[in-house]
Amino acid sequence: MRPWLTNDPNEVVSLVAIYPNKLLAAFVDNSIVVMELPSLSIVDLFQPNWLGPRLGDITALHSDLVSEKSFVFVGTSEGGVVVLDVMEASARICDYSLSASDLGVSGQGYSVADLHLCPKDERYIAIGLDGPTLDSGLLVIFDFVKNKVHKSFKMPSVTSLDWHHGGEVLYVGTVKGEVYGVQVEKGACSCVWNAAGEVINEDEEEDNTVAIRRVSW
Repeated sequence: MRPWLTNDPNEVVSLVAIYPNKLLAAFVDNSIVVMELPSLSIVDLFQPNWLGPRLGDITALHSDLVSEKSFVFVGTSEGGVVVLDVMEASARICDYSLSASDLGVSGQGYSVADLHLCPKDERYIAIGLDGPTLDSGLLVIFDFVKNKVHKSFKMPSVTSLDWHHGGEVLYVGTVKGEVYGVQVEKGACSCVWNAAGEVINEDEEEDNTVAIRRVSW
């Protein structure tokens, strides 16, 4: 799955399925390949320079499988979100995008760790931000209809998130080994599980905290 771009190893950042029969792969050099399933024939590709230096590097992907739409949301290392439309025979960059300032993040050092549309109401997308320190993460619920932040929650730097299938609760994993349960409409956010003491390191002199790598409902 490399020869059309480069013969050098190119680490995969993320893979997402796209309704009804496509697969999108994003690589560490910011290139993107769209393939048709099951043949894996190439539908379209973006060269490494498509994103531009202002947005940084690709850090997260999310596709709208629930509503069977062709949109893919790309999170970046500079706290931005770019929307792609993967059509039948090609892919294009939509005119719509979000910057770190749109998400209420000021200053440098915030990157998008994960993002998911709400299955209950797709006007909302949850965006988890990895902050410049362990304790400076942020969860943003963005309203696409009003084009502004609906709600935000401060927490340790976010690693992963996923909605309960009903869309009532959002679960968020952090770099400090905690899982938060967020009731968005009630504005309630609490730690529902902590990996401390459950895991991990046999060397007692080491720090026993571990980051949550992936949260999936």
